[in-house]
Amino acid sequence: MSSGTPRLSKSRFVAGLQCRKRLWLEVHRRDLAEEPGPATQRIFDSGHEVGELAQREFPGGVLIDTPHYEVERAICETEEAVAAGATILFEPAFMYDNILVRVDVLKKNDDGTWDLIEVKSTTKASDTHVADAAVQKYVLEGSGFTVRSVSIMHLNRECRYPDLSNLFIIESVDDRVREMWPELQPRVGEFSHLLLHDSAPDVPIGKHCTAPYSCPFINHCWAAVKHPSIFTIPRINKKSIDTLIGQGVTGIVDVPDTFPLSENQRRYVDLFKEGHTQIMWPAIRDAFAELEYPLYFLDFETQADPIPRHDGLRPYDQFPFQYSLHILHQDGTLEHTEYLHPNTTDPRRPLMESLIRNTGETGSIVAYNAPFEQRVIKDLARIFPEHRRRLHRFLPRFWDLLVIFRSYYVDPAFGGSNSIKKVLPVLVPELSYAALEVQSGDIAQLAWKEMIGTSDEAKRAELERSLKEYCKLDTLAMVELYRVLEENIPA
Repeated sequence: MSSGTPRLSKSRFVAGLQCRKRLWLEVHRRDLAEEPGPATQRIFDSGHEVGELAQREFPGGVLIDTPHYEVERAICETEEAVAAGATILFEPAFMYDNILVRVDVLKKNDDGTWDLIEVKSTTKASDTHVADAAVQKYVLEGSGFTVRSVSIMHLNRECRYPDLSNLFIIESVDDRVREMWPELQPRVGEFSHLLLHDSAPDVPIGKHCTAPYSCPFINHCWAAVKHPSIFTIPRINKKSIDTLIGQGVTGIVDVPDTFPLSENQRRYVDLFKEGHTQIMWPAIRDAFAELEYPLYFLDFETQADPIPRHDGLRPYDQFPFQYSLHILHQDGTLEHTEYLHPNTTDPRRPLMESLIRNTGETGSIVAYNAPFEQRVIKDLARIFPEHRRRLHRFLPRFWDLLVIFRSYYVDPAFGGSNSIKKVLPVLVPELSYAALEVQSGDIAQLAWKEMIGTSDEAKRAELERSLKEYCKLDTLAMVELYRVLEENIPA
């Protein structure tokens, strides 16, 4: 357990709003937290980048760059900057009622009041962001500052590269803060008192474990959850989850026969209870009859930057930087081709031209969750109108392998998932992602950014190899799943 009187902070306060147990663990048992995964790390990196760019919108600001763990020094430097007449401060530190906050931007008005601006790397101001800002206002006003307005500065989805003059929107949330504060204010004392306890509060698991953020303590709190769990039941609502957990039920096989579920949910639960694989071979046969050789098994890897860097892109617009294409001919011949963009230039045109060269005019295009690949094609067609007709001819040729495992082939061994990474080990155990350096799309995004940014040729070659291996396995996995299904369709 940590020593001294534990403090609240804006991040801890928000953690407490999500889950009181999470708040206690954040302070006293941080060792139980999972290390940030690739997706979380990307959010952190994006937030830092957006924060630095946001500061440029306020020329002459004074940065209080004291490390977060040097609390007293940060507060002292803030007081000195204010006393010296600073009118714009970045990351100033304030303490009141045992709550420490660092404000993203604090701007002084001519009448001596201050505007509090919280910077977020999102495209809208969520209730969580407003709660974060409300706590900061409480601390500032308790510290003797008059806060005239509270705003969330977030990214503008209407901004398009190369014109970044309207990258940010500063949205007033004064009304939302006022509406929210009567509900939030009692939590200040409650959370402060909670942190003085010697043990964590008893909070049942539930959907709050992943919303609004995935909790870093989920593996600790879910250690006793049976798998496949009740959380995989299709369209199950929070009330049903909470009721089952209250009855001590976390695994699908333990759901009572009398528990109210929809017909589809009950069918799903019974499938796992009986341990039977449900295969609708007539429907699979009909779906396979739609296919036309040669079969083009296609997978894209895409990036979505908060700050756009290529023509026409908005914040978080996805663009492809890699594809893998396995081509299966009717005689069983299998070819493979691919494209991985090598540098920081716009990858879309060369990738598109390579795809057009390698994809014939006829034959089905097979994807796993085809709407994603179709959306990438549509975006390319919009950006390059001279190729629009050719690209649009790709769209009706798509055939979605995921539909088979979403609707016609359900195996308890999939663990309640229809992800290709769950299906593949069951049907094609000789293929595996486990040995790969890159094992997910999130890691692929980070690896590509590192690859195009490094000057270390050995590191670059290693990342290139890892990215190609991963994307190639995505399409080879589809080929082998197709083959297994085709071979087993009853005559």
